[in-house]
Amino acid sequence: AYFAHIAVSFVLVPVHLLVMAAMTQVKSPVRGLHRLSPLAPATVALIASLLMSLTSFEAMPHVEDEVAYLFQARTFAGGALTTPAPPEVLVPGLDYYLLDVQNGRWFAATSPGWPAVLALGVKIGAPWIVNPILAALSVLLAFAVTERLAGRDRADIVALMMGTSPWLLAMAGSLMTHTLTLFLMLLAWWMILRAAEQSRRRDLRLLTAGAAMGLVFCTRPLDGLIAGGLTGLWLLFGSGGATSQRVRRSLPYAIGCVAIGSLLLIYNHMITGGAFTQPSTVYLDKYWAPGANSYGFGANIGPTGGWGALDLWPGHSPLEALINTLNMAVSLQFDLMGWPIGSLALVLAFFLWQRPQKEDRLMLTFTLVVIGATFFYWFADSYYIGPRYWFMAAFPLFYLSARGYQAIRERFPDKDHLAFLRIDAILVFCCVFGLAVFLPWRGVTKYYEYGDFNPTVREDLAAGRFKTDAPGGAIVVVTRNGDPGGAIFLNDPWLRGTIFLNQEGKVDMATLRAAFPDREVIEYKADWSGL
Repeated sequence: AYFAHIAVSFVLVPVHLLVMAAMTQVKSPVRGLHRLSPLAPATVALIASLLMSLTSFEAMPHVEDEVAYLFQARTFAGGALTTPAPPEVLVPGLDYYLLDVQNGRWFAATSPGWPAVLALGVKIGAPWIVNPILAALSVLLAFAVTERLAGRDRADIVALMMGTSPWLLAMAGSLMTHTLTLFLMLLAWWMILRAAEQSRRRDLRLLTAGAAMGLVFCTRPLDGLIAGGLTGLWLLFGSGGATSQRVRRSLPYAIGCVAIGSLLLIYNHMITGGAFTQPSTVYLDKYWAPGANSYGFGANIGPTGGWGALDLWPGHSPLEALINTLNMAVSLQFDLMGWPIGSLALVLAFFLWQRPQKEDRLMLTFTLVVIGATFFYWFADSYYIGPRYWFMAAFPLFYLSARGYQAIRERFPDKDHLAFLRIDAILVFCCVFGLAVFLPWRGVTKYYEYGDFNPTVREDLAAGRFKTDAPGGAIVVVTRNGDPGGAIFLNDPWLRGTIFLNQEGKVDMATLRAAFPDREVIEYKADWSGL
């Protein structure tokens, strides 16, 4: 079956290319990409990702990580870093991946950056709106960065591709961290470029850029080290001028990085007692084995008991890293743009026909470092929303794609710009296909109720099924409803109101009723059978 799939692909891809070649010979309905305001693709990104969030993702978590992020965001929104540990009788029913009980405290073993931003959405009762807003702002920032690096024409192309990218839009529809890190990186680069244009407020802009990179570190530490470190090296060695000038420019940026990035170390110390010991490390050392989540190669790296297809075999080796990298490359080729000719077709055109400029080499270096850094980590996630560990390389890939597209433009005869208009029409057609065909297909067949997460319990709660006259609300023990996270995420971190427990043979019902005689205990089986 696999080889049949490959054979069919070898037929279909040339067919798609021939269709596009034929389109170059007909009159174009597009009158040039320069007529597009960057607000247009940014608005498309906002609306499409909001629709994804509300429909495909149902405005709720769909993987365990998102349950933890939302729990910690609610904790932060309530003005605390942790909450008191639940009563012992409730702990078995609240046991869930990345939710930890330590020393009388209950918290999510995640980095604090994204939950802190997500808490803003929690405050207004709409956490699902945060990522779509960040995605739209990222498109505007990508346009601004590209315009300063390479001019308006290339900026239009980058904004168009970003605003219609199924990868970017699906990620923004979720509750994952990656849209925030992309936004912060682009914000930092925009500030640095603005600082280079004029000396007025230069230090403040560089300080803001460093602060943005510091927040990336607080959100995803490895991404922060990569993006912040490479950006700092560029400021110090690649931005021109005398050594003293480069150091002078780098200093405010470094201060911003350290000032905000150190908040993660303070947070670590307050949660684990060690500035360089992350809560996730303590959690996974306890539930897997000491050092199981380490970086690098080794026989004892990775989850004990295995994660099925998500971890090919025990430990982590160069061979497994190579297979993971190839798997994520295939996923990137599929999900980045959702084009039948392949999402990396324009990157290939760049390598074939463009002579790399300074900015191209920077983007290529950044992409290769991101890919190389992931090589040494045992987990390579491409099963949910594309190769998400490579998400920081999204903008550099769009930038290189725009360069490849310009190379294709240059190879068509330019008679009164008609060829340009026809080629532009093909690019717009491909982007519309990714937005209007590929993305809804993924939304319906993959993301909707992904991982057996479903809103049945939430809907029953809203319908008043669990109302009780007893003070404090009911205790609902869920015995069947897909992934337990579909109920656990509804809990208030202080366990105010109705409490939802996961019953997998761990909750002692007699003890539970004895401990809470004033509460109604409901054994719940959802009317849901999955997809």
